[in-house]
Amino acid sequence: MKIAIGEFHQETNSFNPFPSTRKDYEVFGIHKGREVIASVDPSCALKGIIDTLDGEGADILPTSRMWANAGGPVIKEVTEEFIADLSRILRENLPLDGVCLSLHGATQSSQSDDVCGDILETVRNITGPHTVITASLDLHANVTRKMVKNADFLCGYHTYPHVDFYDTGARAARLCLEGIKKDKRLCRGYATIPMIVPASSFTTLTGLFQS
Repeated sequence: MKIAIGEFHQETNSFNPFPSTRKDYEVFGIHKGREVIASVDPSCALKGIIDTLDGEGADILPTSRMWANAGGPVIKEVTEEFIADLSRILRENLPLDGVCLSLHGATQSSQSDDVCGDILETVRNITGPHTVITASLDLHANVTRKMVKNADFLCGYHTYPHVDFYDTGARAARLCLEGIKKDKRLCRGYATIPMIVPASSFTTLTGLFQS
């Protein structure tokens, strides 16, 4: 199984007047190719993806990794750089059985309100309809119809404060593997509910959200 991996992470506050630039990503390091695997933190979602795929003997194809703290909308040159690098490596290594990405899910740029949807759409257009595409997302992701249309499975964190980065990445990787092997009948659904939860006051450590 040949499975591509990558990461583009940033949580956007659209009210922040200061855009996120390449320098914001350089703080944590911009990694490409084999550097991606060597750069991962032991507890992050991408590490969960890598360990799970490696444990199944998958041929892992690292693409690009760009990570920044929460901030204003990302300038278009940064998102274009990631998508261009990702696209080039995917095209050079077709066909692919799967693509497994670590995303945030609420990233906006100066040109798009749905950067993660744009990334997933790009991957789908390159790899075709039969490649299994999965992604890990933050609990605060804005899951759009474009994201759902172009990914087979989307996996969000289950905890706040977030302590399950690694587990979420591992779950996304397992679903990717299961989708490729077709050992199980996997079903997905998409539903929206009329609820807004105040992120500043809920926690999974106690109360209803814990249970």
